[in-house]
Amino acid sequence: MKKEHTIKDIAKALGVSIGTVDRALNNRGRISKETRKKVLEMADKIGYKPNRIARTLVLQRNIRIAAILPTIPEYFFGKIEDGIKNAARELKDFGIEVVYYYSKAVNEFLPQIELFKNVIQTKYDGILIIPTNANLLKPYVDAAVEALTPVVTLNNDVPQSKRLCFVGEDSIKAGKTAAELMGKFLNNEGKVAILSGFLQATALKRRYEGFEEVIHQNYPGIELIGPYEYSEDMCEAYEITKELLLKNIDLKGIFLTSTTGLVPAANAILDSKREKFVKIIGFDINEQIQVMMREDIIYSTIYQDPYAQGYYSLRILSKYIIDGLEPQQEYLYTKSEILLKENSNNEAYPLYMY
Repeated sequence: MKKEHTIKDIAKALGVSIGTVDRALNNRGRISKETRKKVLEMADKIGYKPNRIARTLVLQRNIRIAAILPTIPEYFFGKIEDGIKNAARELKDFGIEVVYYYSKAVNEFLPQIELFKNVIQTKYDGILIIPTNANLLKPYVDAAVEALTPVVTLNNDVPQSKRLCFVGEDSIKAGKTAAELMGKFLNNEGKVAILSGFLQATALKRRYEGFEEVIHQNYPGIELIGPYEYSEDMCEAYEITKELLLKNIDLKGIFLTSTTGLVPAANAILDSKREKFVKIIGFDINEQIQVMMREDIIYSTIYQDPYAQGYYSLRILSKYIIDGLEPQQEYLYTKSEILLKENSNNEAYPLYMY
């Protein structure tokens, strides 16, 4: 039976990287004309034909990918898992198999590190992870990649690590968007408190930084206080908000960097009978948030398309493992959407092509 050649064979024959071969064959990215010519000539010489199923058969085994995910809140991380599962069904014919590992909340970084260490020892073909503490996890991500196990981060990132890419929201832009909404809601006047779920989480930190930057630059009439960390604990979010409302009679707005504390903070506003005077902005959507938006208690949320984050992270990692196709960018941002009262029940966002 004649051997079906892959781009790995071309890369080995020419002494170049798989990524270089991919860019040459697809005529994209930075590559010299001379290198591209050599790649095309070698592909023609060995009779290379792109065939992902053939590549999987050459491996003669299933491709096992570990997905390390938090589970709280379920309505959010459940959508990410749904995206991964649907992508896995589409990729079943290519031998893709996903094994799931769960931690509870995004602030449980020590259990997640233990899970990650176990995954490395099990020797999967690739790893998907929603990281908790980027600084603590970075050496383990680098160790996995050095052991030839590619890692894709999603929803939250481990910057400056050796991970393949990040798939998720542009958190700085999301924070800036929330700041512009707040500035317009308050007509550039009043005191605004920032509540952060978990300051060690890269995405939440960037949301806060983007929010602060735009308020300081464009809305000098707004005074910021905080951030106050509620550690992804709903009771803590309620108590912090209740105390802030008690101590700051002039408080006009509250910005939360994560979805976990949004409903508890809104309930604290209701219990303090300040719903007509304090505007609250957060992230994501569920039935409770929808009801509170229709009743003008929560004014807006930024929806970050968790389903797409799960779906595309697995597609991208699988293409890299099967075909050696590197992602075109280090950061692959999913769609963000401003949700207001009138469109708070709309989650039917289209998937992007990759």
